[in-house]
Amino acid sequence: MFLIKQKDFFVICSDDYSNSVSERYRIDTDSGFNEKSFMGYCFQDNRLFHELYNEIPDISALEDTYYYNCGVFCAIIIEKSTRIFTDPMGQYPVFYYHNGNSFIVSNNFFAISSILNNKNINIDCMVDYVTYLSPLKQETILENVYRLSSYQSIKIKNESFLVVKHNNYLLDLDYNELLNITANRMKLRAKALLEKHKPVCHLTGGGDSRLALASLLSSGFEGNVFSYGDGRSEDRLISNLVATTYNLTPGTVKKFGLHVNDLKKYVNMVVAFNGIKSAHFSNWGSGSDKGYCEVTGYFGEIIKGFGSINFKKDKFPSRISYHDYYRKHSNFDGDIFDQADLRVTEELRDKQHFDSSILNNILFYLRNRCSSHCGMHSVVSNRRFISIDLDYDPLLLSLVNSCKYSEAHIKAGAITVDLIKTIHSTKLATLPYQGRVIPKFTKWIKDLDIPLSCTERYNPEHEMLEKMKVDHIYKEPDLNFNKLGVENYRFNGPTALYQSPHFLKFYQDYPVFLSALSAKKGDKRFELTTLSSLIVCELITKKEIYSFL
Repeated sequence: MFLIKQKDFFVICSDDYSNSVSERYRIDTDSGFNEKSFMGYCFQDNRLFHELYNEIPDISALEDTYYYNCGVFCAIIIEKSTRIFTDPMGQYPVFYYHNGNSFIVSNNFFAISSILNNKNINIDCMVDYVTYLSPLKQETILENVYRLSSYQSIKIKNESFLVVKHNNYLLDLDYNELLNITANRMKLRAKALLEKHKPVCHLTGGGDSRLALASLLSSGFEGNVFSYGDGRSEDRLISNLVATTYNLTPGTVKKFGLHVNDLKKYVNMVVAFNGIKSAHFSNWGSGSDKGYCEVTGYFGEIIKGFGSINFKKDKFPSRISYHDYYRKHSNFDGDIFDQADLRVTEELRDKQHFDSSILNNILFYLRNRCSSHCGMHSVVSNRRFISIDLDYDPLLLSLVNSCKYSEAHIKAGAITVDLIKTIHSTKLATLPYQGRVIPKFTKWIKDLDIPLSCTERYNPEHEMLEKMKVDHIYKEPDLNFNKLGVENYRFNGPTALYQSPHFLKFYQDYPVFLSALSAKKGDKRFELTTLSSLIVCELITKKEIYSFL
């Protein structure tokens, strides 16, 4: 077995791939070799550890506390055996190929594709990519190359390769007890962060970002907040209401990226996001600022039962029916529940299946769209600055499992509001929310003797706010192209990509995607971006436009 260790990625390979990798990259892991590596960020012993700090946590202790770890990270231990594990909800990307005694593991999909000699395109995954805007079932566009899932790790010993499944992840505790435990954990994470940084907190009008803000406020946060939007946007106006209530001032966010106006930059962007995020790229450019810190709350979606993915059956009408596709993607191989739905069907709304159906929905989201979207954004951002999601906590799954709310109440934000109240105050929990109202039926709200603005839509008759400042930091990336004809190819947006001979050939090789391109419904520009990303992924795996190793 040998190791490749670069600035932004690692690769672990069985010895039979030594001829596929230049000797200058290889580190032999013979008997007596020991290595412990950490990428991403995590909280341990009430401290924040981050890859940009050039300090690592106690990785052996992280392995022992696997089910309770918070952060988006990957850890490697090479001793008598080799263990590779991520944050328990599997948001940090780790990919693997395994066939007999041969294996490759990496946190970069394109590193694996560059080493594999015999590889076949996974057409089903490519269809998923366009249909759902992310791969499904931990598949990649190469057959037999998979992404490590939530509650999975890898163990290698004596050339034996094993994907380990960790099943006992739910705590059997009372809901109120779990609320208090989770609230205390969030306060400690906020305190650890504030000891190192003065962050800008992303604050929308919704509950997820307010949950993160509640943690910060509980630890004395007096810093800056940021919200997108202007004018009479309900989201922005409520954000402003919350900020002024707690004397918080507007801040400036930084964007590390590039205007994508030629194919070189587009390819580099796809590589940065591992080919599993198809659109809405940001923060992927070169350069870094260790002093800049953002706080987000994307993972608060977990406790709202978010995660159903609607099948766009008009995309490939001649290829496959919805029911065939549903059956293909409807189980988790029995490792957590017997069935996980692509979307909540009437059968799964039956009360006797209620608990497992909504938890399955959350797990489906975590393993698919969330890991492609939120997880990849976290990894790419944290290579350039400090981006912390205070809502990330595996105990959120136990909260959903233990609560007595209906599915409708959970989606309305009942658990989120309970947590905000427990962490900070009733006042913060009952300020208005964007686009929705908090549940009037929540017991502690029923007992209040004050009028609740949170139970009605927020519609101010005045206010006109200016956009908050975004500091765009652009820098040319270092690229390694091996096709000069592509290097200088320029385009104005994804649509013009189809003038390239490479893209025309793609439709000749995979005519099924012509139906997706000609579909009448949906955001055409958005879908073209998705198709462009997929085509670039396919070209890179064939080494036609990019050299990785």
